[in-house]
Amino acid sequence: MITSIVPATTSPILHLDFRIITTITQFDALKDGWRALSGSVQENTGFFASWDYTAAYIKFHRPNGWVVIVAYADSSKIPVAVFPLISFTIAHDGKSFKAYKALGIPYISYIEFPIQDGIREVLLPKLLSDVLQTYLRCDVLFFGPFSESSLTYLALVESLPKDQIKTLR
Repeated sequence: MITSIVPATTSPILHLDFRIITTITQFDALKDGWRALSGSVQENTGFFASWDYTAAYIKFHRPNGWVVIVAYADSSKIPVAVFPLISFTIAHDGKSFKAYKALGIPYISYIEFPIQDGIREVLLPKLLSDVLQTYLRCDVLFFGPFSESSLTYLALVESLPKDQIKTLR
């Protein structure tokens, strides 16, 4: 578990606990919490961000390097965000870079990760810096594909420094 302290002045949440799910047993135990989160968010996350799609994809394809990053706020038992991802390596100019992308690409046309309403601006920078970059040693993140009206896409574009984000269309 990775704990990120969130300054109380910027958010109603005191801290975020991130858990990295890498086994089928851990994944299966997430089913009810993921479904509860998906049912509580205002934005339609769609089938491709559901526990059911992710379960079918993982159990059928058995991909190497899959992870589900789950965020919990203030000791809650129900997740506040879920990110199903897969790692891979990019080789360029004799160097290797660890990369992550949404699980299920190329089958999905877009994704909206289930994230509790009102916390994207606090959660996403912590996810990117504390979990992906520091803990998982991610060099490159292909975070999407998003629709241009995606709340996650808009939060990333509006809150991250311009030198930390590149958008591809």
